[in-house]
Amino acid sequence: MALKSWAQMQADSQQRAAERRQKALDKLARGEKLGWAEQGLVKNRLEAAKADQLPMEKLGGRTSKLLAGTLGRDETVLGQMNGNFDNQTLVITDQRVLIIKAGFMMGPTLGGKVISFAYPNITAVEVRSSRASGVFEISTPGMQGSEKSVYDFSKKGSAQSGNAILILKKQVPNFQQAANVIREQIRKGSTRAPAASSADEIRKLAELRDSGIGTEAEF
Repeated sequence: MALKSWAQMQADSQQRAAERRQKALDKLARGEKLGWAEQGLVKNRLEAAKADQLPMEKLGGRTSKLLAGTLGRDETVLGQMNGNFDNQTLVITDQRVLIIKAGFMMGPTLGGKVISFAYPNITAVEVRSSRASGVFEISTPGMQGSEKSVYDFSKKGSAQSGNAILILKKQVPNFQQAANVIREQIRKGSTRAPAASSADEIRKLAELRDSGIGTEAEF
């Protein structure tokens, strides 16, 4: 039996390593638990997945009820995080962004309010910070103006405004990550093909009829 060359031995070793890595990736995709050696093989993928995952913070009772009454049946929550106060919350879903506020300081005297932002309507997302606090703010064509102050608790300030949330300095990275996810959702929506108009549909049906595929009665 002929001895393998050093280059061939290296190639075989790389092939076996690639196969082990692929098996680990397959287990990861199926949601199966990985051993420590397998985790080492897919370390980069695990770190990337962790970086992309938004926080899912515990919500207050009133906020949870408001959210439950707002979500659609086929709507998936991608992340949820409280601001400086736990009665102001940012919720990101696969369809829209929600800002939930409850309590007198946040504006509502009783109950609470849920402000919904469809991705196509969002023109900007900002996270601003000072020494100890900051502001997360969403802009739309109907909600634009001067920057919200961190210390303003009036109806025009961040606390009561429907498009802003007060945050702590330590919360800035999480809200910056949330802003990036929102921007990505907006980008995905802008690249989707526009829905066909009624006129386009009629024109296509007429073309099918003229080509003999469809009948006059069907048209």
